[in-house]
Amino acid sequence: MKSYVSVLLATAVLGAAVLSAQTNRGSLTGTVTDITRAVVPEAQVTVANAQTGTRYQAQTSAGGVYTVSELPFGSYSVSVSKTGFRAAQVKEITITVNQVTRLDVTLQVGEVHQSVEVTERAVALQQDTATVQTTYNRKFMSELPLALGTFSLRAPESFMFLTPGVVGSTWNATINGGQTFANEVLLDGASTGRTWHPGNFDESAPSVDALGEFSIKTNAFSAEYGRTGSAVTSFAYKSGTNDPHGSLYYFLRNEALDARGFYRQNTSDRKHDFGGTFGGPIYLPKLYNGRNRSFFFVSFEAFLTDRPYTASPQVVPTELQRQGDFSELLRLRDPVQIHHSGDGTPYAGNLIPRSQWSKVSSYALQFIPKANMVQPGTGLMRWYSVGVPTTLRNNLETVVLDHNFTESQRFHYSWSRRNNHRFRDPENLLPIDNPLTRMRDQTYTTNQWRATLDTVFTPTLLNHLNLGLDRVKSSNFSVTHGRDFVKNSGLMNVANSHTPQQSIGGYMTLSVGEANIQYDTRWELADSLAWVRGKHTVKFGGEIRRTRYNFPSYDNSGGSFSFSATQTASLAGVGGDGFASYLLGAASSASKKDPRVTPGWRFLYTAAFLQDDWKVIPRLTLNLGLRWEVDFPRVEVLNRTSGLNLRVPESEGGRLMPPSWF
Repeated sequence: MKSYVSVLLATAVLGAAVLSAQTNRGSLTGTVTDITRAVVPEAQVTVANAQTGTRYQAQTSAGGVYTVSELPFGSYSVSVSKTGFRAAQVKEITITVNQVTRLDVTLQVGEVHQSVEVTERAVALQQDTATVQTTYNRKFMSELPLALGTFSLRAPESFMFLTPGVVGSTWNATINGGQTFANEVLLDGASTGRTWHPGNFDESAPSVDALGEFSIKTNAFSAEYGRTGSAVTSFAYKSGTNDPHGSLYYFLRNEALDARGFYRQNTSDRKHDFGGTFGGPIYLPKLYNGRNRSFFFVSFEAFLTDRPYTASPQVVPTELQRQGDFSELLRLRDPVQIHHSGDGTPYAGNLIPRSQWSKVSSYALQFIPKANMVQPGTGLMRWYSVGVPTTLRNNLETVVLDHNFTESQRFHYSWSRRNNHRFRDPENLLPIDNPLTRMRDQTYTTNQWRATLDTVFTPTLLNHLNLGLDRVKSSNFSVTHGRDFVKNSGLMNVANSHTPQQSIGGYMTLSVGEANIQYDTRWELADSLAWVRGKHTVKFGGEIRRTRYNFPSYDNSGGSFSFSATQTASLAGVGGDGFASYLLGAASSASKKDPRVTPGWRFLYTAAFLQDDWKVIPRLTLNLGLRWEVDFPRVEVLNRTSGLNLRVPESEGGRLMPPSWF
């Protein structure tokens, strides 16, 4: 069990105290004073979203400090008023994801009905916390070139590499020297990822056109952030506004449109990426008008590509070797003699009689391709190279809903689904219809649900409730399933599920034993309470994450066989050839997997935190935090697993022990 308490050291920074929530929201903070620089307590602060009309209320504390948390990114106007002073109006205040924006306001003596428009803009510099953070807004994401990710789809994580300290790829980036897959990724405020590759977002990310902003924190997090070995990346969806808006797009790439290469013709490169977005107020004619109250946003994207898979030339038997004639090997610079696999006596002329061939190898021979290239160094025609067609299909859908019950209670919901399907990695360059191909059929489907409820109890007390649910299904199967190779070849004592993997020393490997499905379901419940009192902005809360990971695996249930030159070498270990051993059926090793159970792993993580940002003086803020985390060890749902405990003497039943919660 891993349990630890982390104490964030007090950090002195310039500016006012504030707290940024572990959501996709931003915060606005500041101090209200009069023209003598005296603080103004109990001033009413109203923040209005320019796109949706949603209003957020706050009140300055006895120290003149106000904080408005849980603000969706966008443009806002701010109004500050108190009896005996003219109301102050500030427009075009930009709030970004997970960032604190500072706006100090000075009130002038006068009547409340009089107003003063303040032209000074909010301070965007992160001067209220010690967090090192980079934010990428909507303009940045839409106008900069975007690299393709693992699945050749436009990957929003590609922008991360513009942040100092981030290296690697969208699949396994490292940040500030941390481990791969150690980045905490938040989508709409809840953690995302998967059990076997936490911190990876490349295969699960929604359409980049569905995202409005994202930020990456690389150092000095507040106490509310944890379970990360490097950084915290937070993505926020776009939302509907009072004005309906949408987009349609189609990106095409085809080698026919590319300039011709200087030395050779362009290879096939065909990609289609199309989709659209639409959002606005929820409106039902004569029934409901959601302007300033209820909004929706939807996004769809599809990506299609067909491209040839290429790899290094594969070694295949020569035309004579396919007939059992290995005499060519005797004419090499270093002659190779073939021997009987049993007693080690040499075959005369390196000729293996057909009567000694394995029936399984004889059946498989018809599917092994013939050479089309000469192998350098030997002069033998036994290299095979060709481009193998592969396909990739991605479909991504997103739905976002927002509803304001009152000015004191707001609800947000989002759902995103992504389906990736591809035929991948035929390393031996055999096409999909060949029962010896190593091509896999992979389907990866992600569903992500988010729901949040913000409740303002008083102008200085806000509760944020966040619920997240992720469901991932990943299936990887050899495309040889259902080809009946085992049955038709006469192979015994293995399942007739897929073609067994056959590794031939010095030659191409035939088939692949991959056959598994992974189900990963994780839910997360988090709640936090933000309280502004005097010169303190205090936030405390906790979270619980529960994961169910089931992994039905039938890898190598059809068997795995290896053939090496050793089986046809002399008793002294001289000579021999891997394909000669294969023809004879003389395997150097053989194994099979006989799955009896499907393990069901369960994970539990809990955490609680307390954060106090204390504005000691106008130019000094202390960020104080305490976090407690317990990451329980995984357990098997039916207790069908054992562990090793070196503290238990062997005389007391050995050192194997069943798992327990604690």
